[in-house]
Amino acid sequence: MADFQLPSQYLIEELVVAGTDVTGLFQNIEIFENIYSTGIVGSITILDSDAVAFIEGFKDRADVFTEPISFKFRNSLDEVLIFDGFLSGLRDEVVKQKVKLYQFDFVSSAVKADDEVFVTKAFKDTPPQDIIGEMVDLIGLQSQIIGQGEPMNFVSGRRKPTQVMRWVCNNASDPEAVVEDGDDQVGVTAGPGGFLVWETLDGYKFCSLKQLLSVEEADYPFILYKDYEYVLANRQKPLDKKMLDIVETEFPTLGDQDEKRKAGAYNHVQLVYDIDKGEYTELTSSL
Repeated sequence: MADFQLPSQYLIEELVVAGTDVTGLFQNIEIFENIYSTGIVGSITILDSDAVAFIEGFKDRADVFTEPISFKFRNSLDEVLIFDGFLSGLRDEVVKQKVKLYQFDFVSSAVKADDEVFVTKAFKDTPPQDIIGEMVDLIGLQSQIIGQGEPMNFVSGRRKPTQVMRWVCNNASDPEAVVEDGDDQVGVTAGPGGFLVWETLDGYKFCSLKQLLSVEEADYPFILYKDYEYVLANRQKPLDKKMLDIVETEFPTLGDQDEKRKAGAYNHVQLVYDIDKGEYTELTSSL
């Protein structure tokens, strides 16, 4: 592609499946970074025919559709997207006249590495950020750890690293989330609590919900894109401005306010009983 005209255009510098360049067979690709997921997933559509027979060559192998995949795309702002992972099965196969369209799922290298490692370790008075960092090291990735929590005690019990990560996020406590009320058994918790960990193309990120929802740019833990505009199509503006256009958005179920209300995401009472100390506390939360 000699010239970029639209924000959705890009240059394919590399697209390799099982050691073979499939740029000429490539039809479509989707890749997803999910803030609620500990792994990157996606799908790729490849065209094949009797003359090429690229996919047919896979069917005689033992590791069918688990081959490595890597690609490198470059956009008009000279930003590069690089991915290395593995196919994870055939999703769909469509015959269209004399050609076939194959849609494959793929996962990041971290997801594959996670399936090969089990953690059997007891953590004693260990901060959650240290546990997350250790789990990321086990699957061989970088991390940007922002969240700070209270030390934890638990036994991993032969869990996978990402399962340990999810357990930490669900059970770690943010010291700023609880407001004590003297010696009474009733207290108030204000604002969001808990942590999130997710994989991006730049590695894993870990922070508290409070940090993630911070609106102050100076306190925001990650790169904050803003100044987006909702305007009619305008081909006259510079391409660096076009790159801030949102071509398409889709947020299934994430904006279901009624489900969040019924699940107690906004107003709820948390009952806490400390077995070691014999203390019972009721925390009323109102976001």
